[in-house]
Amino acid sequence: MEQLRPKDLAYQILHGLRSLTEYDHSAAVLTCDPDMQYLELVAEKIAWRKGKSRRVGLKLPLDDDLRRLIRRDCVYGFDREDITWRAWNDADAIRLAELLDYNLSQSFDPRDDVEGTMLCAPLVTNEGVLGVLRVSGTLPGRRSGYEAGLVGEFIPHASTALKNAQHTEALE
Repeated sequence: MEQLRPKDLAYQILHGLRSLTEYDHSAAVLTCDPDMQYLELVAEKIAWRKGKSRRVGLKLPLDDDLRRLIRRDCVYGFDREDITWRAWNDADAIRLAELLDYNLSQSFDPRDDVEGTMLCAPLVTNEGVLGVLRVSGTLPGRRSGYEAGLVGEFIPHASTALKNAQHTEALE
């Protein structure tokens, strides 16, 4: 694992999350640019398509409120009610779900199913925010605190591995 490039490592992390959470929609790793102006989708696995996303490279702009949310050591949970999101633990975090709900954007592909539930966890190390991990399911209410706990335990290891891979790549 320590020989993998950051993008390849991101896909290994998503594979590990599939084993842990058995997500049935998708999972994604989004990284921050150095100035925290945007999140970039660097890896996404679509479970029901058994493949990688066509949206890799998508950049999502961050504002002060979103930057504040992704600095927290927290796993956010959301369920969709019609076209709006309901937060499990922090009503202010709905903006994060809306940002990461890029399947309802103007470039919406009708072949894609939209998420019904979403877990979002900031990828944070002692050096700062690396990005966000997103795990989605198809039906609202199908995810629980149990999966959020699993993701919460997984995040520190994933963050450290990604940061080490980035350092190694920078040194090369």
